[in-house]
Amino acid sequence: EGSRNAEAARRLKRIRVLFLHYGGGIGGAPVSMLQLAQALNPERYEPIVYFTQPGPILGFAEEMGVAAAVCPMGSVFSYGAHVPIRARTLIPFLLHFRSTSRATQLLIRAERPDLVHLNTSVLMPAALGVKREGIPLVWHIREVAGPNRWIRRWQLGTIHRLADHVVTNSDYVRQEFGQDPKVTTIHNSVDRR
Repeated sequence: EGSRNAEAARRLKRIRVLFLHYGGGIGGAPVSMLQLAQALNPERYEPIVYFTQPGPILGFAEEMGVAAAVCPMGSVFSYGAHVPIRARTLIPFLLHFRSTSRATQLLIRAERPDLVHLNTSVLMPAALGVKREGIPLVWHIREVAGPNRWIRRWQLGTIHRLADHVVTNSDYVRQEFGQDPKVTTIHNSVDRR
């Protein structure tokens, strides 16, 4: 009977999912992430939502009934089809890389998630922190990589290598990764209320 009770308790344990988004502003990517966290079955999942900066998205999350907090992080890799490489973004990426990776590790140790969901491609230092803690990583990619083929190959290769699974928000973004079964397209939801 004891082993049956232990099995039942294990099945009832909710899966803790740590959602992380860079920034604190309101936009399509953070709102979509909040909708995803809000839609999880509360009997099976416990969403833990963090942003890397304070801002209006925290109030928006509260209105949605999603608890959210801030974990400051200063390093992201901002490069894409509409975001060129610039010294003003590259310098903070390099300067704060280690501290951001470490902050991610400390956050994981404090929250003890079963799974981490990174929102957008910019969170490379955070992804490294997740992998160092050995937590499964789902990386939600919502943008197309930039045109420089060397940087593009490195960026997409790093995402693929660090993620246990990659989610893209469109087939257009998915084609960046070829026909890899590790990549799934899940379109953004539409709130019809």
